[in-house]
Amino acid sequence: MAHLLVENLSSSSSNNRQITSASSCHWALESCTLTDPKVIALVCFEQSNYAVHLHPKDKRGYRSIVRLINNDQIFSTINRDYTSVERIGLALAMTLVTEAYNRVVPIAQNAVTGNNARLLDPKTVTIQLGITQEPIFLHGHVFGCGDPERKYIDDVQLDGPILGTLFNMNTSSPSESDHDKKVSWKSDEINKVVRRLETEIENIHHAYKIHGLTVITRNTFFNIYIVRHGETDWNTQKRLQGHTDIALSAKGKLQACQLQEKFAGIHFSKVFSSDLIRARSTAELILGSNKSTINETPLLRERCLGTWEGRFAGELKSHLEQTIDVDNFTQEEYLSFKWDDTAESYSDAYQRLQTFIRSIAFSTPISDDPILLSSHGEEQCNRNQTLILLHEQNIRDSLYYENERNESNIPDAFETSGVVLRPDNLIMYIIFDNTFQIGVFCTWLAIRTINCTNKLLDWPDNTFNKLNSEFEGIAYNSLTDTYFIVQETISSNVSSNEYNSNIFEVQITTNVTFSSINLIQSCRINWTFESTSKGFEGLEFMMHHKRNKNYLLALCEGNKCKPQSNSEDPVTSLGNGKLVVLDKHETTHNNSCQWVSVGIINLPFDIKFRDYSAISAYKQNTSTYIAVTSQVNSQVWIGIIEEIDQNPYFRITSSNKTGVYNLPRTIVNGSMCAKEYCNIEGVAWINENQLILVSDLAKKSHGVLCFRKDESIHYFSLPNMQESMAIYPSHCS
Repeated sequence: MAHLLVENLSSSSSNNRQITSASSCHWALESCTLTDPKVIALVCFEQSNYAVHLHPKDKRGYRSIVRLINNDQIFSTINRDYTSVERIGLALAMTLVTEAYNRVVPIAQNAVTGNNARLLDPKTVTIQLGITQEPIFLHGHVFGCGDPERKYIDDVQLDGPILGTLFNMNTSSPSESDHDKKVSWKSDEINKVVRRLETEIENIHHAYKIHGLTVITRNTFFNIYIVRHGETDWNTQKRLQGHTDIALSAKGKLQACQLQEKFAGIHFSKVFSSDLIRARSTAELILGSNKSTINETPLLRERCLGTWEGRFAGELKSHLEQTIDVDNFTQEEYLSFKWDDTAESYSDAYQRLQTFIRSIAFSTPISDDPILLSSHGEEQCNRNQTLILLHEQNIRDSLYYENERNESNIPDAFETSGVVLRPDNLIMYIIFDNTFQIGVFCTWLAIRTINCTNKLLDWPDNTFNKLNSEFEGIAYNSLTDTYFIVQETISSNVSSNEYNSNIFEVQITTNVTFSSINLIQSCRINWTFESTSKGFEGLEFMMHHKRNKNYLLALCEGNKCKPQSNSEDPVTSLGNGKLVVLDKHETTHNNSCQWVSVGIINLPFDIKFRDYSAISAYKQNTSTYIAVTSQVNSQVWIGIIEEIDQNPYFRITSSNKTGVYNLPRTIVNGSMCAKEYCNIEGVAWINENQLILVSDLAKKSHGVLCFRKDESIHYFSLPNMQESMAIYPSHCS
């Protein structure tokens, strides 16, 4: 959501400002890194960061944009007034880029714009900053003028404005003159223009250092070894250290000596260390007889914990649990929180580290030899029974069609609600509860082996695409090569106070030349819910070989298959997860169908989930494993499901692999483990040791950590199952 800032010009009082919200998918809200093929350079001035990148939709004059960014807090840079320092930084960055253009084209021009995203109400004399289609963001344009048909860069035609004419940067109407028509980039042109402009910026950016500019291009890189200091006695005692200068213990010295053996034969071009003795001693022991100079700096210290230093971590944890709700921190609260004025916030520590990184990036000669950093770290959350992250990807960023982003086909948000793998493990199908479209995504195995494109498939009646589908689970029928999709709740055709669920059966075709969804059948479930929430959240297809029948297992979202009542104790209601066994009944004379509940499977009572969000089964030899996720608990339960002769025809058992697994947590404020994965809505087995999970859109009540993981696909391995990583690579690879 982009924000609209409304200001009344008749008064300077801040009380006349209002904040409203508007949906926006504008490219200005996307983060910029040097891995983006359109990005030419990143520029830093004071505490402000700017990206230089080619205009994503218009190549006229090799057009580029210089804009203020903050990739961790991108929304903090839009729809607001800007400081003098931020504007000065933009002016300096644009001057640098314009000079680079002058080395390529006859005449380089630039312009600071943005008025097209402002509206004035003459009656109230109110200016609206940012509109629904485009936010306000501090930026400028740089472009070259010359012969539009000449190729000033490799084989890339300028296609730009004619000298002596006014360049209309907004128009795209075919009725405009030729030089005012927007021209799209060809796939091979972006890299050529980026490389040339990057080279020119590298040749001249040193002259801008005296003005406070620092510039990074993709050709500026270092190999850096980062080590955490060895153990201290306070580490063993679980005491908080912060800036307190504690020496290494005997075990800590041994750990550093072991690193010396590991790094034997490596020559470090530079060595940096925190000025605290535990980090400096670690660096000295690693270097051994190597007399490299150790550059000490307080910038590499760990976060200052103020008056809590020397106290036990458990004390701080108890204190914080009573005073803050870490799982529901906003981004600003998370970054700025500190328990008193003697401590540092994460923002404080981040600014220190950012200053250090900039200093070595722009003062250290590029060398093939690596740099060694000896610094600090915070305690990690308990990793026992915690899934291991292998890889993750954002859904929106993954959606391309014929190598071009098809924005008209992409919803404003992805309220992801289920996932299933195609039998060959090359393709996964993802459903969303805010659209009838189905996502087709290439797995890591597909990326390695076939030519595969991520895309959205339209529902057979494409007028449904813009409607809320209420899809909540998807399952594969291996007998007919079709898929079942469950709608959480729909209005009952019996009573206005009751709700049912519905199941679609579809055939999904995906290949290189053709992709489609074919609707086969739609059947209601004879199960009644009291409200539209807490319906069926997951679905799985199960064959019962002894009875020679097939069933669907529908997962209830709520304990006891209903919402928790206001009078009910939230604790005692836990441990009542249920699967409803469904059998399909069809009537031939009127071609009607219905899924009938024929039994209920109670999940083990020791699964204390507050909600149940997805289900998936995987058959391995004689055992069938089942995974059930909880969005609120951020956990996955794994069990074994077996056939039985009597109702409900299946039962849950256990093995050495079964139990509750945590999704990764992260330490917040020195001692508290906070959830990162708060929106898990789908699960699918890759193999007996790996799972794919998908995340829904984060809720406004969720903390900043949750927003970083929402609308995404996550690959996980069960702990201590390292052999499975051979199929799907680590996210660090």
